Amino acid sequence: MVFEPSHLRKTNEELKKKIKEQEMALIRAEKLAVLGQLVAGVAHEINNPATFIRGNIEIMQKYWKVIENNTKYNEIEELKPINSAMPSVLRDAYMGTEKIMKIIDSLRLFSRIEEIEMAEVDLLDCIKDSLLFVKHEFYKNQIRFVNKIKNGNIKIMASKSKMEQVFINLFLNAVHALKHLKGNKVIELGLKKKNSQSVTIFVKDNGCGISKENMRNLFTPFFTTRFSEGGSGLGLSIVYGIIHEHNGRIRARSKENSGTEFIITLPLAN
Repeated sequence: MVFEPSHLRKTNEELKKKIKEQEMALIRAEKLAVLGQLVAGVAHEINNPATFIRGNIEIMQKYWKVIENNTKYNEIEELKPINSAMPSVLRDAYMGTEKIMKIIDSLRLFSRIEEIEMAEVDLLDCIKDSLLFVKHEFYKNQIRFVNKIKNGNIKIMASKSKMEQVFINLFLNAVHALKHLKGNKVIELGLKKKNSQSVTIFVKDNGCGISKENMRNLFTPFFTTRFSEGGSGLGLSIVYGIIHEHNGRIRARSKENSGTEFIITLPLAN
């Protein structure tokens, strides 16, 4: 019988755990690479017919305005229900194709079809501009937004539009977590750490939280618990991809019924 000191046994167990984690990370990376190739092809194939459909709906909307202005047509009693319903039917069809094309854009971003253009940008400007797109959601859902970042001039090398998308997605994710909460609803933005090389910021909510089981799939493409509400499961995977494109890191901490915190670390511009 070989005696193994407890500290060596603990070290071996830790090494085995790390090796296992690295193996799983490699498997996930390989799956994501394959999925990225599939997504790129699917996005391209769907985009063409969606573009044609949207274009045809625009033409139909123009033609319908001509018909609406035709006095003889409006006098036909049997056609009056069609006349009143058709504008909303065409509008809904157009909005449907717009949603499809937005999903396609998200798929393209996930598969990194488009080249990323880097420039020195102010991180707080990215955040301020992203808030313009979501502040109506805060108001509509009676959510209080608390910005704890007071100091400015946080320069990073980034694609401004992509960084805005990161914060839009994180803010909207927090909104969905708070939607059905009764009582005080808060989204908090803050600065955890800033040194000469990097900055760490957080987006935190006091919403429904995430279960341990779902935390494992948090950044997995197409994973969502909101299918019934129209969730595509691409938002957080896109956020993950963008942050890594910018040589940054993102992680999450959450507890069911106690809220969620997303922590992002980005390198500062030299």
